[in-house]
Amino acid sequence: MSTIEVLAGMGLLLATVLFTYLWLSLKKTAAIAPALMTLVAALLVFASFRSVPPGHRGVYTWLGAVNMDTVAGEGFTVLVPGFQSLTLVDVRVTPHEFKQIEAATKELLEIKMTGKLNYHIDPERANLVYQRVGLDFPEKVLDPALSDFIKEVTP
Repeated sequence: MSTIEVLAGMGLLLATVLFTYLWLSLKKTAAIAPALMTLVAALLVFASFRSVPPGHRGVYTWLGAVNMDTVAGEGFTVLVPGFQSLTLVDVRVTPHEFKQIEAATKELLEIKMTGKLNYHIDPERANLVYQRVGLDFPEKVLDPALSDFIKEVTP
């Protein structure tokens, strides 16, 4: 959650508590039910809005299952509280420093290589990457593929 969302939620909660206190201080016991309903409604409204920051996409999950039809773009999005959640996936160009790779030349000389690889996730397919690989994409996909490529090309 962003700082703005947290502050908005805290303000909404403070307003509800103040509203409840004022009604209870007037000795109206009938005001408890509307105050509680206001609190529950405010929490549901706050829980249904999320924001997707620039350079990210949101992957919708419905009771844990990845929604394969849509990916949330940048900006605000509406969720069904309790059933739907949103996971943020970074789609910006990201440098990945790969671990030291050992390879051998034709002359059987051992060399060790390190470096960085810039990559990005296709924004339209962020849900596929999240479902099939997960958020630790570089460690699961890039490191083994790069290691195999270096060992194949070096001789």
